[in-house]
Amino acid sequence: NTCIALLFLCLTSGAWAQAGERDLRLFGYFQNNFFHSQANFKDGRVVSKLLLRQQLNVFLQRDLAPKWTALVNFETLNSYSSSRDWGAFNLEEAWVKYRFGHRLSLKLGL
Repeated sequence: NTCIALLFLCLTSGAWAQAGERDLRLFGYFQNNFFHSQANFKDGRVVSKLLLRQQLNVFLQRDLAPKWTALVNFETLNSYSSSRDWGAFNLEEAWVKYRFGHRLSLKLGL
């Protein structure tokens, strides 16, 4: 899936460079989980705090031409780390849209 997204970006980068006034839009969202426990003085337990990133979605969107738009969505889950071999990194969406008019558009992709 990641290879498809990289191939898509490489093939369309020339068209994007010629777009001039049509900028690449970068946006997204994330969800965090915060855990806090209090110290218990009877058994000597100390305060522990943990902040985890459960999900992160990053979107890249670009108008390729007046009627053409492309979007790619990357997602990481559970504080993704390739070196520690946990979490997940996915290509959630990759599509190109053609707008025929205000009422009809066609999307092709993942």
